[in-house]
Amino acid sequence: MIEFVLKFRSKFAETPPHFTVLHDSNIVYGETTVADQHIATFQIEDLKEGTHVIQVLRTNHDQITDQLLTLESITADDIDLAKVLSHCKYYPKYPEPWFSEQKEAGVEWPEYFSGSLDWGWNGNWALVYKAPFYTWLLENV
Repeated sequence: MIEFVLKFRSKFAETPPHFTVLHDSNIVYGETTVADQHIATFQIEDLKEGTHVIQVLRTNHDQITDQLLTLESITADDIDLAKVLSHCKYYPKYPEPWFSEQKEAGVEWPEYFSGSLDWGWNGNWALVYKAPFYTWLLENV
C-alpha cells in the first residue's frame, strides 16, 4: 500500500475551485471544494506492475471571474515528490468562445503545460509513474 498526500490552496474572486483525484480511471478522492486550503489523502493498494497515472480533475471555473487552484505539494509514503512534478502535465480546458477567438487571431495555446502546479482554467493534471513504485521513485527522484 502507498499513501499519497496532496496539498492544495486556492484564490478566487467569487466561486472556489473544485477537484477530484483519480488513480488510473478510478476515483480515489471525490469532488472537493477548496475554499482556502485542503489536504487530500488516499491509499493505493494492490498496485500491478506497469504504467499508472494519478490525475487531478480541476473543475468549477465559471470562465469569467478569477480563480486559481494550486497544488502545493505531493508526497508518497512521506516522500516528497517535488523533483518529479516538473515532468507532470496539465491539460487545460480552454474556455469558449475565447479559445476560438484566440485561434482566429493567430494565437496558439499549447495542448498542455509541463510542470504547471497553478491551474486557472478547468482541466486535467497528470502524474504518470510505473510500478514497482519504489524502483520508479529511485530512478526519478
